[in-house]
Amino acid sequence: MPISTAMTYDYKLGLMNARHDHGVAGNVFKLALFLAASANLDANLASYNDATGEVVAGGGYSTGGLELTNVAPSQVGTEVITNFNDAAFGPTTTISAEGCLIYNNTDASKGSVSCHDFGGLKESDNGSFTVVMPANLAGQALLRLV
Repeated sequence: MPISTAMTYDYKLGLMNARHDHGVAGNVFKLALFLAASANLDANLASYNDATGEVVAGGGYSTGGLELTNVAPSQVGTEVITNFNDAAFGPTTTISAEGCLIYNNTDASKGSVSCHDFGGLKESDNGSFTVVMPANLAGQALLRLV
């Protein structure tokens, strides 16, 4: 199944119900890696627990993924934005992935935040596997409310 790039409906509902705290000392968000052939990553995914197709643990990857570092939310013009620092698995990993899921690990349900298609298979072979986040700017930040 293809991986969609989308902010999930569960995340949007969670914002309205105050389930997500993106402050620097807020909730713990994680990034898990997936392969498209068996993934179900799209806007309808409610939680990490419901996701299928995660990269198998090993080669430097652990089930559940990597903890992200929050970037403090800010307002830029008419947008409210937030981001995370780059996620680096490594330094010596052998990983193949086609997309990722960001989820709130502090939330009891491990609520989904967003899914991202890498645009093809990305690999590392005994090196670092890094998911580079966009600039934390209006029109570019990973999570934007307009």
